[in-house]
Amino acid sequence: MEKNKVSTDFSINKYSDKELNVKTNFIIDQMTDNVHFVSPLPTMAEMRACNDRLSVALVKMEDGNKQATIDKNSVRAELENMLKKLAAYVQQISDGDELIISGSGMDMNKKRTLVGALPMVTGIIIKAGAARGSLDLIWDVVPGTLVYEIRYTEFPSTENSIWMHQTISKHRCVLEGLTRGKQYVFQVVAIGSDPSRIWSDEITSYVM
Repeated sequence: MEKNKVSTDFSINKYSDKELNVKTNFIIDQMTDNVHFVSPLPTMAEMRACNDRLSVALVKMEDGNKQATIDKNSVRAELENMLKKLAAYVQQISDGDELIISGSGMDMNKKRTLVGALPMVTGIIIKAGAARGSLDLIWDVVPGTLVYEIRYTEFPSTENSIWMHQTISKHRCVLEGLTRGKQYVFQVVAIGSDPSRIWSDEITSYVM
């Protein structure tokens, strides 16, 4: 079974400056006198001192002084680095135990889930495209899909048919350069983390 992992993401994309300040205080409170974390590295005193400096830097930055912003960024970078080291310590001590990690105030990474083979694409609708020799395809969204693949060939499809392929991230596409007056066969498949492929039923359409 995959072990729980302590999150080491303390970036600005996850926490604003003030949020990181509050989160660090919470972690310090949770780990202080915690029987599971007897000798944390960095120490809680070191964490609190750095976080207090961030609090001061945030107040000074409110004046809009450029140097104050530079100083704040420097303190934040130092605090992020300390938190990453502390997260590694929590990971080692907890050995992935969810309760111990939660007790530290740290977050856990989301576990990867195996979706399995994605279901067959349904609801395929084909309409004439805006340009001559083109078709618009749209189909129902399949949750968990990374990309869709469309394949098509001239009607009728046989074992010797040569299929054209197109990959797209959306649940619709425009196929161009088709031969006007000819009938084509189309199929769509949803592609996820599982290597299995379940192609849709064949759909046919003439090109105008």
